[in-house]
Amino acid sequence: MSNALEIVDVSNPASPIHKGSLTDSKGGGASSPMSVFVLGNYAYVASFASNALEIVDVSNPAWPVHKGRLTSNAGVR
Repeated sequence: MSNALEIVDVSNPASPIHKGSLTDSKGGGASSPMSVFVLGNYAYVASFASNALEIVDVSNPAWPVHKGRLTSNAGVR
């Protein structure tokens, strides 16, 4: 319900550590996020409310940065 991308270090699954977050109010979290996929230094968040794929640079987990958005009106089907 917070519309936030939470960055969690799970290298030790018995003791996960919160590293950072990016909320919609900070100009980059997804509005009503449905799913997330992480590849390398980027997180790709499917956003239901904005009907978009949000792209977030997570190379510095404490300070994730919203890099862009691909919306359905940009040719995505």
